[in-house]
Amino acid sequence: MLSDNHRDEEEWGLPFATELDEEIEAQLDNLVGKTVVSLSLWTEPIITALSEELPPEMLEDLGDVVDIDFYFEDHHLLELYSARIYPDENAPPLEGLQRIAETLTRHVERGLRLAEIAEEAETGVPIFIFTPLHDDQELLVVADGWIVDTWDTLPEEEELD
Repeated sequence: MLSDNHRDEEEWGLPFATELDEEIEAQLDNLVGKTVVSLSLWTEPIITALSEELPPEMLEDLGDVVDIDFYFEDHHLLELYSARIYPDENAPPLEGLQRIAETLTRHVERGLRLAEIAEEAETGVPIFIFTPLHDDQELLVVADGWIVDTWDTLPEEEELD
């Protein structure tokens, strides 16, 4: 599900984690094994709003990144910022918002579970390893920032209001 960014400019103060520590690792570990029940994929990643403040070489290295909200069972929410989606560990990241949206939506509709959280060796950022319930192929998501939270209403339910 694609969502417009309705975030206010003042909200872009990087309220998310960018490094792992014990507390954050514990929060993330609580999500392992949970099934994704819905998702929101933002049409404009946060990095776009920050682009004037970042060095150009940093933006070039990012490629196609997206901001994603994964809604898990038991009302857990994982917000990922500047995320890259890899269909497997040997493939390049998916490109194009539409292709990324179609891939993620198809997996969520068929069943998707967070199987593991690994750590990227060079940067130390987490790699979120999702396993589709309909096959054995893993889906890897690497993000530069994240928030673990809870949700009250699924995106589909908000549209009905």
